Amino acid sequence: MTYIEIVNSVLIRLREEKVDTVEETEYSSLIGQLVNLAKVEVENSYNWEALRTTVHLITAVDTFHYELMGTTSNIRTLDVYNASSRTWMNSKTTEWFDKMFAPDDVPTGSPHAYCFNGISDKGNIEVDIYPVPDKIEKLRFNMTSPQKPLSLDGDRLYVPHELVIENAIARAIEERGEDGGSSNQEGRYQRLLADFISMEASRKPMETIWRSV
Repeated sequence: MTYIEIVNSVLIRLREEKVDTVEETEYSSLIGQLVNLAKVEVENSYNWEALRTTVHLITAVDTFHYELMGTTSNIRTLDVYNASSRTWMNSKTTEWFDKMFAPDDVPTGSPHAYCFNGISDKGNIEVDIYPVPDKIEKLRFNMTSPQKPLSLDGDRLYVPHELVIENAIARAIEERGEDGGSSNQEGRYQRLLADFISMEASRKPMETIWRSV
């Protein structure tokens, strides 16, 4: 569903006139802002399939610090896999990495641990891996990456539009000062959110099972 379609869906539910562009009126512009706020809340509520991506990293010999291209500071990690050694990598703390890199003779080998460590000037997440690679290996970072804010009328939403619409309506009602209606609409949104999460989670039952690493 496009940005303008979502805004008009919200306007209709609020008994307002539809618009031809999001920026047509002050009120439609406000609804557009509320839609983007609703989008962020929905995105943060679950690791949606539509937001999932895999960032590939090819290591270099004797290099432990890397930039994950195409990432942002609000990504969430699902898991990290060393495709070369066919093993899952473990997330470690900064303190753990400091301890491992304290000796002068830092071990080299196939990486099995990682720790996010900074953001580049391009806005990409940076990561350290351990031990220091002694050969070229392929790592896969499976993540969820939120969509950029909707700005153009034709921008298409990735997450379920039903949830964004219901959330935006609740925000608009609250903006109007209709407290009773706001709580009722918020309850409607929360019930629908639970339904959508349940449906999507049923397609990935193994994600609710702990695995040993």
